[in-house]
Amino acid sequence: MQRLAEQKIHIRPRAWGLGFIAVAIVMLLAAINYGNNLIFLLTFVLMALMVNSLWQTRRFLKQINIEPLAIEPRLADTPGWFSVRVSSASGHPAFYIEAIEHEHTSSKSDPYHPHESEHRGVDLTLAKGEETVVELLIASQQRGFLRAPNIEISSHYPFGLFTAWRMITPQQGQWLLPKDRPARLQQDKPDAADTGDQRAEQGDPTRLRAYQPGDSIRHIVFRHYAKTGVLITRQPESEKQPDIPHILDYHQLEGDVHARVEQLAGLVRKLSAARQSWVLYLPNHAPVSADAGQNSAASTEEALRLLARYGLAKDADGFDLHSTMSS
Repeated sequence: MQRLAEQKIHIRPRAWGLGFIAVAIVMLLAAINYGNNLIFLLTFVLMALMVNSLWQTRRFLKQINIEPLAIEPRLADTPGWFSVRVSSASGHPAFYIEAIEHEHTSSKSDPYHPHESEHRGVDLTLAKGEETVVELLIASQQRGFLRAPNIEISSHYPFGLFTAWRMITPQQGQWLLPKDRPARLQQDKPDAADTGDQRAEQGDPTRLRAYQPGDSIRHIVFRHYAKTGVLITRQPESEKQPDIPHILDYHQLEGDVHARVEQLAGLVRKLSAARQSWVLYLPNHAPVSADAGQNSAASTEEALRLLARYGLAKDADGFDLHSTMSS
């Protein structure tokens, strides 16, 4: 279970509650002025009803248990979903749950707002001991490893006189991976001119390339060596060619930090999908490489997460700092 940081339960009267309090005050003044015991009785009944409503609202909200689940990685600048397991130790008629970004404060006039145009939460009704998993909408944000949003639950049970709410801060993060941006490899796989790799003359089903340690002496072209002093070897075309990885170098791309990161992310995804090998070079980071084949998924994930966090400031808990973007 995830660790949670809970704030205190806050309670304030709603419009009905304020009207109820005003009526009770007027009746109390009338009872004192006229010395009418019946009005005194009704006033104290209203006050007892308000106190009981206040206590019940707080008690039921406190008995709601929240367990945040993992947030699936998603692309930056796209909304996502936060899975939360909710249960109640006692029957609770209705409450409201919503994901709130850290940059937003609970300054709305009424935290319980299921009918507003910006409604992004879920209304729930749980029986005693019932458990359910809800999906909360998360606003789009920039790339990085960011804090998971706060979870706010609120209710005005049982009479609608008061609204109680509390904020829960999950101690977990969410991955927002960089989007793809079109890019052209400045340095692709080395060509034949760099390696001496070239086809032999017509009719010879071999390939000439620069000598490499371990090549058979029978494949060395000594006549070429006698003329130029450069060793080359013949390699049958049916023989597997050496796999030379694509070089993905941060300094070979154009644009600002975010543009380069998105270009590199696009190249990593493209080459991994084509099962081609690559090596990623980022300043002040160790190279990340992937071989051609089916075992590059871990390297691809490592590279995308490294790109997601590149060039970002971090807070005291190690999360990246970013402003929430409009969804």
